[in-house]
Amino acid sequence: MTFGPVLTITRSAIKALAFVAATSVVAILPVYSFGQTEPGPQEPIFPGDVVDVDIVGSFDFDWRGRLDPEGFLAGFNTYGDAIFARCRMPEDVARDIERALSKILREPKAVVTVVDRSNRAVAVVDGAVRSPTRFQIKRPVKLRELIVGTGGITDDAAGRISIFRPKAASCRPDTEEGAPEIAFVSIADLMSGRSDPEIAGGDLVSVERASPVYLIGGIANPRSIPLTGKLTLTQAIASAGGLTKEGRQDDVSIFRRNGSEVSIMRFDLGRIVPGSPEDPVLQSFDIVDIGVKGGLPKRVPPVVNVSSRQGNDQLPLSIIE
Repeated sequence: MTFGPVLTITRSAIKALAFVAATSVVAILPVYSFGQTEPGPQEPIFPGDVVDVDIVGSFDFDWRGRLDPEGFLAGFNTYGDAIFARCRMPEDVARDIERALSKILREPKAVVTVVDRSNRAVAVVDGAVRSPTRFQIKRPVKLRELIVGTGGITDDAAGRISIFRPKAASCRPDTEEGAPEIAFVSIADLMSGRSDPEIAGGDLVSVERASPVYLIGGIANPRSIPLTGKLTLTQAIASAGGLTKEGRQDDVSIFRRNGSEVSIMRFDLGRIVPGSPEDPVLQSFDIVDIGVKGGLPKRVPPVVNVSSRQGNDQLPLSIIE
């Protein structure tokens, strides 16, 4: 039996034909979307993005992966210089790839696409807020909106918000290449609208907490009190509900740390007129210990348990889109 001539088609030829067919169909048919959102404006390549490099007509040089810590296509073999992609537009990266591959390929055509943006750096808002939260930002958003998203500012806020922008995390045009930044915003300016900066992915926003003083011993409500202004000894004790039945007003100690040394000041509340010069003003991290009946005066600072901070990766994630 006689057969006609055998046609051999290589994988590269199949790929080239598929590309031509696909582009021809796109030219004459409308594009339909199945559960996909409309593509937004062209964006640069961010750290964390999954990038696809398609060399038209060749399987051997196709690549898919992420950027390395320096911003280059991690592991992309160009037989020459590495390809820098962080915060650059895909078409600009494609031109660099074509120039690099032109040493070994004839008129290479590269198509660079971001295929996954879900792993971009998140913004974190923590500190003196009701619910510290991670935010995945997919549209422009300002600080006040994110603060509202955490449930608002708590009473122990010190009055200032710090914004730390890590090295090359956001691709903002107003950020110096590779340079971390830190800025401060007063809560009063934020609430009045005088200042409301835009927040980007990777930003670490902290609503600063006021330094505490601690009340322990024979006090009705042992607690820490945020020191947001002038606070005297009698005011602090009154805010904690006063002394218990076992509490001794003649045995009140303030432990105050000065560097590596600790000073102890002892007072008799019965001899202090509230608001008078004899009413001591408390300082950050003072420990006020109310003695109890039958107890001995303490000679060393008591140990105060401070709750540990939750790791950022354990915070709830909210998507801004």
